[in-house]
Amino acid sequence: ISHFQALDTLFYRTYKNTKARTEIEREMLQFVQRTINSRILSLELVDYVKNDRNACLLDPFKDLFLWAVTCNKMEIAKALWEHGENPIAKALIARKIFLKTAEAYTDHSQYDAHIHAKLEENARYFSDKAIQLLEQCSKEKTEDTKQLINKPIPGWGKKTLIELAALSDFQEFICLPRCKDINDQKWRAGIVPMDGEFINLKLSFTVILLFFPWLFFIRYKKDQIHSCNRCKEVHDGSAGPPAQPIQRRSTPLKCLFTKAGDKIKAFFSAPISKFWCNFISYIYFLMFFNFMALNQLDEGPGKLAYVLLCYIIAFTLEEIRQIKDEIGLKFKHKLRRYFKSTWNKLETVSIVIFIGAFTLHFQPIEREEYRSYARFMYSAVLFLCVMKLLQLLSLFRKIGVYVVMLQKMLIDVAYFVLILAVLVIGYAVARFSVLYPKERFGFSSKSTPNLMRKVFLVPIFQLFGESFIDKPEEAEGANNITVFGTPEYNNIEGYGEVVVLWFTFIYMVLTSLLLVNMLIAVFNFTYSVVEKNADEVWHWQNYNLVREYEGKSRFPAPFSILSHLRDLVVYLWKKIKKRKPKPDTSSGNDKTDSKGCSTKHRSLNEYFNEQAELNELIQFERDCLGHHLNELIKQEKAQEEAQRKILKQLTTETNKKQYWRWPAINLSRRKNSITGLDVARPNSQPTSPLTRAFTSPPDLVKPK
Repeated sequence: ISHFQALDTLFYRTYKNTKARTEIEREMLQFVQRTINSRILSLELVDYVKNDRNACLLDPFKDLFLWAVTCNKMEIAKALWEHGENPIAKALIARKIFLKTAEAYTDHSQYDAHIHAKLEENARYFSDKAIQLLEQCSKEKTEDTKQLINKPIPGWGKKTLIELAALSDFQEFICLPRCKDINDQKWRAGIVPMDGEFINLKLSFTVILLFFPWLFFIRYKKDQIHSCNRCKEVHDGSAGPPAQPIQRRSTPLKCLFTKAGDKIKAFFSAPISKFWCNFISYIYFLMFFNFMALNQLDEGPGKLAYVLLCYIIAFTLEEIRQIKDEIGLKFKHKLRRYFKSTWNKLETVSIVIFIGAFTLHFQPIEREEYRSYARFMYSAVLFLCVMKLLQLLSLFRKIGVYVVMLQKMLIDVAYFVLILAVLVIGYAVARFSVLYPKERFGFSSKSTPNLMRKVFLVPIFQLFGESFIDKPEEAEGANNITVFGTPEYNNIEGYGEVVVLWFTFIYMVLTSLLLVNMLIAVFNFTYSVVEKNADEVWHWQNYNLVREYEGKSRFPAPFSILSHLRDLVVYLWKKIKKRKPKPDTSSGNDKTDSKGCSTKHRSLNEYFNEQAELNELIQFERDCLGHHLNELIKQEKAQEEAQRKILKQLTTETNKKQYWRWPAINLSRRKNSITGLDVARPNSQPTSPLTRAFTSPPDLVKPK
């Protein structure tokens, strides 16, 4: 069955009913589903687009849209994008698919630059559509737009629009005003920045344990009035018939955060509170680490080393938690996305080195060299941990942008160092072979390390301006000493010193003059690019920071070990509970909806309210899409009308110019013809008045 036959059947026959009526139609549905899954499995998007056999019948436009995008049928994808639900989510997923396809196509054996540019153009088209539609929603209703952004979408892995945008690193989408508002709300998590309390919140963490009652004077954002009223109705039983789950619901007092325990819980659950608690705890960790590194290592780890081990265990459990919460269907997908972050790589390396150093620290006193190795490894871990402070300081706008610049410049330096290493090796070996002709090199020789140091140390320092060349008059006063401070061996007939001088001149020109200035130019370009998009870069960093601390434990390291152990026990308990046989639900106590969502511990009012709210948001997005398409049609008509007016004006001006030029052209032709007759007859009589009338231009009357 071809793609076009499946598309035709799906459009006109299959989706008229809720079920496929014939076996052929079922095969066509499975064909489309296999096409989608086989293409998107390699793009790490299965958790967002994978459907079961019945779900593909619920939203045909989504399946057809994904089929058109994965098959690169852009015209069909454009038409299908305007139909169905969740157009913004479809645009974000289409952008991700086109970008991943373009990235994978780069390594293809039959690479074509035109096809690659077309894929990137398609990705830009859906990027613009997602941004334009979200801006249209913001113009219509701001609050509904925020709910639309923050609402999990059932058809796309229950992910929000911000999470779908983050899947493809769509920084421009996350930098939109409504997305920034959502990110800021998540960062504060109900803490109201009023009367300077938001600033004092940062400064008061150092004394929070000494002045604990300060927590009760922080203002919290109360729920909306209708939410509290609904809580009252459910609690009083006026919203419907009383049921057993409703009696276990919380009282309305909890909606207003009137209890001290709720205030403390809300305060420490906010990502901003978690950040500052972890920041202070990390400062203590660095202080302990510095104290241990500056003292002599005794035989076996001391109490301070075990305290640092508790910190490292807490950091390890937190990294495992981040890998578990990463986006991806399989573990390798999560691991790949986890190691995309430079800070995660830094954290992993520091943990591994610390465990190795702690193991070497257990060696007995007879093996002193092992403790020396442990000290070296501890110092490396300390350096990496201090570098991680840059991630915490990236919360501030200026520092965050500079940290991104630093990361990009390090990538540029890596290519520069590769070119520089070639020049250093070539010059170092050539210089040493001329100045030290009697040295011997061997892999078994004990002097080989000193020899290698003499070969490469001087060229490396010459990069920074140290030439290691004496003045010529000082060299002449010394017997058998060159300007390089080496003994003369009458090598190469006495011209070795001149040869090395030329080597040094060429080396200094290539490295200090050309390569260094080239690197400065590359740094300047990187700085200008990042500074131009500084707002997007910082908001992207801020989003990642909020997402990281939103899932962190309320307790900072090393006390977070208790929280992680509790989560592990709960996870194992759920796994054991799932293996037990499920009770009979025929009595109706445990109900599930059409999508398999359990409503056992939820009231029917809450469940139906969620469904109604979701339907309202879907309809709101559809209405905004209709308004957006109508505006595009109006803009196209206005452009066509403007082009028509311009064309009409140009035509009128051209006709006027031709009208004025036409009599002059005719008279010129007549004059030339008569003049030709006069020239042909030089002995003829003088011209008559009639002839002169034809030869002289008439008085033209300008038309009104």
